[in-house]
Amino acid sequence: MRFVKGLLSGLVLAATTSFGQIAVTNNMTADQAVQYLLGPGVTYFNAQFTGNAIQLGQLTGLGAPSNFAIPEGVVICTDDAVTLDPNGVIGTITPDIATQPDLLSVAQSVPPMIGQTFTITGVHNVAMLEFDFVATGNTLNFNYIFGSDEYLTFVNSQYNDVFAFFLSGPGITGPYASPVGFPGGAVNIASVPNSNPPLPITISSVNNVLNPTYYIDNPANTDISSNGYTASLVAEHPLQCGSTYHIRLAIADCGDQSLQSFVCLEAGSFNVGTNLITPLSVSAPGISPIPNFPSNAILEGESCYDGSFIINPPACSIDPDTIQIVYGGSATYGTDYTTGGMTQIILYPNTPDTLFINALVDQQAETDSTITYSGITSGVETITVSFIYDHLVNGVMEIDTAVATLLLVDYNPVQLGTINDFAMCYGVPESVNASSLVSNGVPNYTYAWENPDGTVIGTGPTQNLSHSTANPITAGEYWVTVRDYCGITDSASFHIVTPNPPPAYGITVDSLICFGDPDTLTLPINSTFSYEWYYYDVAQGIEVNMPSTTNYLVLNSVYPETYHCVLTETTCGYDDTASFVYIPQICDIIIPNIITPDEAYDPTDVYTNDPNQNNGDPKGNNSLWIQGLVDSKGMLRFPGSTLKVYNRWGTLVYENENYDNSWNPRDLAEGTYYYVFMLKRKAKEEFFKGTVEIFR
Repeated sequence: MRFVKGLLSGLVLAATTSFGQIAVTNNMTADQAVQYLLGPGVTYFNAQFTGNAIQLGQLTGLGAPSNFAIPEGVVICTDDAVTLDPNGVIGTITPDIATQPDLLSVAQSVPPMIGQTFTITGVHNVAMLEFDFVATGNTLNFNYIFGSDEYLTFVNSQYNDVFAFFLSGPGITGPYASPVGFPGGAVNIASVPNSNPPLPITISSVNNVLNPTYYIDNPANTDISSNGYTASLVAEHPLQCGSTYHIRLAIADCGDQSLQSFVCLEAGSFNVGTNLITPLSVSAPGISPIPNFPSNAILEGESCYDGSFIINPPACSIDPDTIQIVYGGSATYGTDYTTGGMTQIILYPNTPDTLFINALVDQQAETDSTITYSGITSGVETITVSFIYDHLVNGVMEIDTAVATLLLVDYNPVQLGTINDFAMCYGVPESVNASSLVSNGVPNYTYAWENPDGTVIGTGPTQNLSHSTANPITAGEYWVTVRDYCGITDSASFHIVTPNPPPAYGITVDSLICFGDPDTLTLPINSTFSYEWYYYDVAQGIEVNMPSTTNYLVLNSVYPETYHCVLTETTCGYDDTASFVYIPQICDIIIPNIITPDEAYDPTDVYTNDPNQNNGDPKGNNSLWIQGLVDSKGMLRFPGSTLKVYNRWGTLVYENENYDNSWNPRDLAEGTYYYVFMLKRKAKEEFFKGTVEIFR
């Protein structure tokens, strides 16, 4: 029976696979495995599998970001295929197929090619998938990964597990066996890239020492249960267009039956010529400037990420042909996308043509399914393009249909989350990260950071900021703008404040207060400061905290002492200390009760060193001289003190609101007078009442 593999099913399957969690089954038939492996438009027949059925399986769920680069494919193993799944239930390989001369020959060819002397004496657990196919082009190529649990312990030993891809057909002459109808023998097309002569791939020819470029070590069995495996490699060989070939994909343990080896053949990668329809997104097949974006996908909207279908004439055609384009898939032509009305194309031999796809904005969420790339989940629909063509198969003209698919992915505008305001302190750097706040849009993203003046100060996802007395940062509103691959932007602002340290208050000395008077020490109030009052107890040698956490301190009685207040800015912890020094005075006064205003006044006749008098007081009584009101330098000690004098009829005869010992009642008659004296002390007003006698 002859089968033709179309591109549609393979691409849709690849697009809907959920990456990141491996899944392996072991119940595929040979036909299912070949159909899963083949690329678009490949004709095959005579598929068969040799080995235990559980050695053939299907692997899905890997690919980027895993190091295992093939997202899904056919696996051929020397043990149960589900052994590759860390959660798989493993069967038993019976019987052991231990005869395969071609695999043994390949294994034995390796030691002398790499300068080793170990010997391979036998193969075990042989598994082979083989089939015939028709070359509709000039080249065979497909992708594969080889892996083994023999890594790295048994490198360069008799346990050098082996695999090979034996190809036979027209134009091929090789040393290995080939089926009836392919008389030229077979060649092994699985070899280390660019090796000459071709070096078969085994654990001893590709590892951490030899050809390390192609080796990935995996001792922790991350993502897949295998101690090591190769990078994704390509097997390829020239073909004769229109001819039939046979390929045998074989693997075996060497030396014993222990420790599984496997080969994974990428689904849909087995191609025998140029794809008749190749879906492209933006630039080239398999290349996307958007990280982890499917290679066969385009984006909805405004020509940001359009695609095309490259349409090639059948490789064996010799005449021009007009083909009719048929559009399909779940996306709607004219609503979701357009090709400018293109319905037919003339194909010339060996000359491809391009059908351009322009995705439209329909303001509707695509609901077929979703895909996730770079942490972004979007709805997706499919665009299919197909045409019917004739091609030559073993001398007979056949009719087939070429089909290819692009995924149409929803575009959701980029959004930037909220950045909280914050304070910058001297000597404390800050970093603001915007990448963690970005959602939707399409990566890669670019950034622009602006200060309050509108100057761009950075272009990375993280902006580092510093603040110092030498280079202070500007307080105010800052902006960051993110721009995605499609040129759509969003911005967020945040405010930076720069707290100020407390001012330098220094030391305040107060000598105008009296012993025992109450007082209140006051500093300017600031809601961003904390206040801590204390004094130093010399006798005990300790700091004594005062019961105040506000900007003022109430003292019930003042004595000689120094009080301190530590002001701390609460955000950055800046601090300074204000100190108040008290030198209180003895504030007793003596008001005379006799005045002799006609007595001669001698300003130099004053008291000095008299323990019963204030230094500087005059000895005469020609004025109402209040002892203690004026200091030794003639300065008032209590400015604002008031004197009022009344005669015996209650008439006010003298008043001074800033009395300075200057009342000399020469113009008043002798007799008794009454006074009211208000002593203006710093902390309080004290009143004195009495009589004074004037004698002449």
